[in-house]
Amino acid sequence: MNLVLIGGLSNEKFISKTIPLVKSNKVKKIYLFRPNGNVYSNNSKIINLPFISKTKNYNSNLFQRLIFDLYHLVGLSIIFCFRKVDFIIGIYLYPYGSYASLFGKFFNIPTILILPGTDFKQLKEKKKNIKLFYDASYIGLRGSKTKGEMIKMGFKEKKLFVLPNVIEVQNAISIHG
Repeated sequence: MNLVLIGGLSNEKFISKTIPLVKSNKVKKIYLFRPNGNVYSNNSKIINLPFISKTKNYNSNLFQRLIFDLYHLVGLSIIFCFRKVDFIIGIYLYPYGSYASLFGKFFNIPTILILPGTDFKQLKEKKKNIKLFYDASYIGLRGSKTKGEMIKMGFKEKKLFVLPNVIEVQNAISIHG
């Protein structure tokens, strides 16, 4: 299986969440797309895609934001057009989950969105970008309380799973069927 993994997190958290994917014999390639680059040096399974870091004025400068998004959309488009991808995993909502959702829908690839606590708060209070989550194939959550709240918000229980401290490829595979 080949994955596109789009996400932020500190290097330490990223490694702790993704090491089972890297170690799994079922995962052949991981196209890694994150601002901090490849934290798995000398691993032939990981293909690091270039990422432009956000600038301090990113949110206030529309031109910089447009360039940032266009560059990343083109880079990811090339991967999806020329490589076989079985799953897309987006960690955090913007821009990573947005990219994952967009490409999953466009290329008909199952998408797993990982919803950290800060994103859940926005989702619950402001209904911000809720459509992205309804469109996701699966949603990884921080705990069973969050899962219960998501069900109350109208999300289907079969789409939701509670993440252990790490992202385990077996969970994604067993959920997908």
